Amino acid sequence: MKPDVRPTTKNPHRGMALVTVLLMTAVFMILIGALMTNVVNELKLTGLHGNSNAAQRAAYAGVEEMQYQFELNDAGAAPGSTPAPQNNSYLNDDGQTVAYSSYVDTQHWNSVLPFYIVHSTGTAGASTRKVDALLEKQPFSAFNMFTISEFTNVGGAVFYASGETFNGPVYSGGPMRVAYTDGKPSIFNDEVITASATTWVPGAPTTGADWLAVISNQGNWKTVTSPLTLPTTNDNLSVEYAALVGNPQPSPLPVISGAPGLFINDKAVAGGGGALTSGLFISGTVTVTSTGDAVANTETLELQMNPGTAGAKTQCVNINFVTQTTTVTTWTGTSCAGALVASYTGVPSGQQAPGTIGPNGAIFSTGAMTINAGSSFRGQYTLAVPDGKGLPNPTITMLGSVTYADTSLSSTDILAFWANDIILNDAVNANIEIDGAMFTGYYGECTAVCNDGTFYNKNCSALPTCTGGTGVLTLRGSLIENVRGKRGTLGSSVTGFETNGVYDPRLATKPPPYTPTTTDYLVLALCTEDSTGTTCGQ
Repeated sequence: MKPDVRPTTKNPHRGMALVTVLLMTAVFMILIGALMTNVVNELKLTGLHGNSNAAQRAAYAGVEEMQYQFELNDAGAAPGSTPAPQNNSYLNDDGQTVAYSSYVDTQHWNSVLPFYIVHSTGTAGASTRKVDALLEKQPFSAFNMFTISEFTNVGGAVFYASGETFNGPVYSGGPMRVAYTDGKPSIFNDEVITASATTWVPGAPTTGADWLAVISNQGNWKTVTSPLTLPTTNDNLSVEYAALVGNPQPSPLPVISGAPGLFINDKAVAGGGGALTSGLFISGTVTVTSTGDAVANTETLELQMNPGTAGAKTQCVNINFVTQTTTVTTWTGTSCAGALVASYTGVPSGQQAPGTIGPNGAIFSTGAMTINAGSSFRGQYTLAVPDGKGLPNPTITMLGSVTYADTSLSSTDILAFWANDIILNDAVNANIEIDGAMFTGYYGECTAVCNDGTFYNKNCSALPTCTGGTGVLTLRGSLIENVRGKRGTLGSSVTGFETNGVYDPRLATKPPPYTPTTTDYLVLALCTEDSTGTTCGQ
């Protein structure tokens, strides 16, 4: 039997299919290879970005550490000293070891407020990032309200309540008592710093509505473990020396004359003259009437010195900001157009930079000072009397409104008042406005609850109501007190003044002459190194 022999026919498409598969496989391999290369590169780039971000965060940590070191020094470790360079390494949240190195630039500026530039370098893996920060030491006048004790000068407890508003930073040594009502506007619209637990009425805020009734941003409510302190007696002495000799920290210390009267350039004004190199110094008590003219750009201070005594004398200090001259004239009984006593070049307004002797806005009286109602001021001044341990601690009494000649936010008029106690003793019942920063009390004045260092209504010495003073008392600026002064009462019966605090942001950046500073430092600006390696902030 013959085998079945069939002819074989070849399919030409079978070879083409194999070739196609091989080509497609090659293409896929190429694509996958390119994709894997991109993935690897992306992973590397992601790692680089991660390290770069970690390094930048470490650099920020170096800035924060330097800020803390400044505050630690000023709080008592080494007041006034610039911190040494800081170096540290730590594990971040990802378990990665990062490090920072920071130091303070040796360059400083001849300015009223201390400014410092901090340079900080952070490292993470192979990445390095640099940050520059500008730090500013905060003046007390940056606070809308600053108090050590939340008791009044007559012993009553003080509440912050819905219906009143604080638009600037508030510091309280505590214990704060806050009575809020949901749905009412926020009591605080800026930062609140308190050094003790707060008493809440009707209870501790728990909901968003509760917190909104208390403060516009819950994150701005801060409780600290290290309390801030009042200015020191040396700060008050600085104003006295600046007024007398033009130098807030003279060496050796000047001899203060006991002769009554007005002194300029450390000399009695009679027969004086030349270039003005100090503020105004009054030996004895004084009653001040000020007339500032924003249009003419002039200021006249009528000084009634030692009234009711054998040394009583009234002289006028006439300040002309246009001609930059100051003259002293006698009081005629009706005006300041009396005889010329002395003539000076320069004006006693503003503050000289540290280490510079010259005309400044320090006006100091060794005895009690009274400021007449309706006084307005053109220029920049701090009016002060002694406030310190072992001193007689006279008072400043305001008989009514004391304002700037120019009350606009663009005004260059700035005021401060400094005494152990500032007393409001108005002659009529009416709305009153007081512009500027008020300083009362000093660090270490009381070891327990006391009634010293306060701004109060003289008509509120009786409990529980006040016997005089009605209307709205507008405080435009800052109030720094040891204890809260009683100026009115609220409740079913309202007596005394209703206080309306208006924050003046100018006082934070351009404070009144010789305003003391706190132990707080503010980071004004942060700048990182750009891609070209150029640093900013210098």
